Amino acid sequence: MSNVLIGIIGVILFIGLALAGALILGDDFRTATSSSKAAAVTQTMQQVVAAANMFQLKKGRQLMASEHSTAIDTLVAAKSLKVAAVNPMNGAAIALVNQGGGIDATSPGRFFYTNLGTDTVARDVCRQIEETMGSADADAAMVPVSDWGARTASNRRMGCLLYSYYQPAMYQAYIPLN
Repeated sequence: MSNVLIGIIGVILFIGLALAGALILGDDFRTATSSSKAAAVTQTMQQVVAAANMFQLKKGRQLMASEHSTAIDTLVAAKSLKVAAVNPMNGAAIALVNQGGGIDATSPGRFFYTNLGTDTVARDVCRQIEETMGSADADAAMVPVSDWGARTASNRRMGCLLYSYYQPAMYQAYIPLN
């Protein structure tokens, strides 16, 4: 009989400790997934930019915006990247664009970007990227923008935006090419 009582008390204590831990660490538990995904996206994008900078230094030429979807393959072929980098969150491609977000043949590539998605997970990751990169107002990144170039011109750091060119609007992480 005493073993049963000790068991019941043990279960009650365990549940109490679990609830206390959740109460104390509540927000950390909820944001841990988006934080880890944001960190993975950030790390991958930074590796791509480092590889692109090394490529441009070694080859003596700029990556052009027209290499939009082939820039990563170019970096792999030149052995600047070991393997083709993709968005670790959803497997989306990482592409190169000019200052305005375009891919014309005469403009040098200025930003790498990747699509995060359209759902709440993408929104949370986007917000986390903005917070991690030092945004004064991470909520501003959650407001749809139609002018990619204006947003990135005023923000020459890695960041995230909700690009309304796509329907539905798409969260995109971007990083400037130095």
